[in-house]
Amino acid sequence: MDDKHPHHFVTEERSQKTKVKWLNADTFEKEIVKNKKVEQCVIEIIKDHCPACFICKFNTNMISRKMDKHGLLDKLPFYRMKINNQIPWLGEFPHSPMLLYLRKENGEIVEMKMLESPLP
Repeated sequence: MDDKHPHHFVTEERSQKTKVKWLNADTFEKEIVKNKKVEQCVIEIIKDHCPACFICKFNTNMISRKMDKHGLLDKLPFYRMKINNQIPWLGEFPHSPMLLYLRKENGEIVEMKMLESPLP
């Protein structure tokens, strides 16, 4: 098959409207831990050049836009980070893509659990 069908490689980033905010080790504390407006959130963990992460990003982007349309994104914001970030609160991740649900009470993280992926 390789001789009959040429490979197609994506060489540029595809853009899509999104309401998902990017996180890294520097912004995690400011955006989530110390942000009094965030009582709960969903964090998407992705890895570069991962086909499943590529599809998951599109699904999460669509969900974030739909939640914004219905006025729910302020109550449950979506964030995205790369798997290799060194965030002390989270540690290392075994795989990607991964969706984490995080909940806070009185400024303290009280719950963090893995959600099922939006992939079929």
